[in-house]
Amino acid sequence: MTATRPATAARPDTREMIVVHNVFRRLFGDLPGLIGQVAEGDTARAARLCASVDELTTGLEHHHTGEDELLWPVLLDRIGPECGTVLRAEEQHERVHELLELVRTQVPPLRATARGADRDALAATLTELDVVLREHMADEERYVLPLVEEHLTLAEWARWASAAGPAFRRTACSSSSAGCWTARRPPTGASSSATCRFPPGSPGTWPAGAGSPRRRSPSTAADGSDPHRPSQ
Repeated sequence: MTATRPATAARPDTREMIVVHNVFRRLFGDLPGLIGQVAEGDTARAARLCASVDELTTGLEHHHTGEDELLWPVLLDRIGPECGTVLRAEEQHERVHELLELVRTQVPPLRATARGADRDALAATLTELDVVLREHMADEERYVLPLVEEHLTLAEWARWASAAGPAFRRTACSSSSAGCWTARRPPTGASSSATCRFPPGSPGTWPAGAGSPRRRSPSTAADGSDPHRPSQ
């Protein structure tokens, strides 16, 4: 992980975003192994894990929707030639969203019957999601967060934090305490609990009126340049 430079008093402290990313890395990293260990026909275990998958995927959608609606438009208005970094992040969001939609079609069959074939299909999708998500978060930390610190005001950063933070906190805490990270014997190499630190004052509730996450179409580069590679 590439750390961003220290924020000045007048600029956002983007270490809050890295805290969020580290929790997603830990929880989504554990999920494929946990799902893969569900015994054939163990619907009680499958239902419990599927509830955690639902919580985490919803939390990730809210997190990305907050970026799509509150961060990326502001940056694209201000950064000029460096817009390729944000356009790449938007396209990565779309790929993550495709995988989240696939996960949502695979969860109900596993919850209902705990068949081995359904278990293996969901575990494979979650494995791919973990890989794609890690690449996206690493790129965001290396290329985008320095732009956030340079171009966003504290008030603009606070808008994102107030919208995305509560949903993330609820997702992480409910998944780690009530879902799949307790009352079990962890698989080899997986963490036995999910602990995280949150910024002071973050409430443990869904944001008022948050509703369902909304997706917006990815942007295209106005000059026809390749948005897939970040500017160096």
